[in-house]
Amino acid sequence: MNWQKVFFVPRALADCFKVLFNTDEAIKLRVQLCIALLKLKWKHWSQPAQNLAHIRLYNNAVVCFNALSTQFLLKEIFYQGVYKPFVKIKEEAIIIDAGANIGMAALYLQNAVKVVNMICIEPDADNFLMLKKNLSIGNAKHELVAAALSTNNGTISFEKKDNLSSLNKKFHGPEPGDELVNAISLLPYLTMKPALIKMDIEGAEWEILEQIISQKKLQAAPYWMIEFHEIDQHKTAFATIKNAFAKLNFEVKKRGDVWHFFCHK
Repeated sequence: MNWQKVFFVPRALADCFKVLFNTDEAIKLRVQLCIALLKLKWKHWSQPAQNLAHIRLYNNAVVCFNALSTQFLLKEIFYQGVYKPFVKIKEEAIIIDAGANIGMAALYLQNAVKVVNMICIEPDADNFLMLKKNLSIGNAKHELVAAALSTNNGTISFEKKDNLSSLNKKFHGPEPGDELVNAISLLPYLTMKPALIKMDIEGAEWEILEQIISQKKLQAAPYWMIEFHEIDQHKTAFATIKNAFAKLNFEVKKRGDVWHFFCHK
């Protein structure tokens, strides 16, 4: 017996109950999230081999790949609110989304913060295609960059894990089957004085933050949202990063797996 299918209905109802009654989002969005989750759960249950799905968020069509992974993204971003800012972000501000994936976090920030100027950086070709489709709606003025973040411009080795996440192999060396992708430095973008930098770059954050700290550029953005990977293997680096933010009087809080470092400007 497939127990996953047996528990499909109670799990679906439990998720919908959480979204409807335990989030601060507008009721219209909560209903759309429930419908999206039910649609993705049904697709994963009935058509697991089909990897493309279409849902609606903020009254706009959104295209996504892996139905199971998209459920996780929806619950993390919209139910847990991992990218909900602790301080107000001005609408005219610039936001950098490093590791933009298929655009779920960008869609959330675009609508929750009402910001219209975003720079979305994503190295995975399949994700970037979905990113372009999902952020082509509305009047927002987004710059989409098909590249990975690195300490220098060039190319790096990239291991694709699935349709919604990839691993930056810069620190481990290339292996058979890895992809070479364009790489860019974050430093030039810091001169644009972004109000917020969201960073989920699958392990590349350690070396990039080390470079930014060494060049005394952390204060270039008053708000950083960072998902750290393999913290247990980078305890010293993690302590150094937290200490660098503390010296600049940044507050630190955590929502889910995302660390928020921010100061009041």
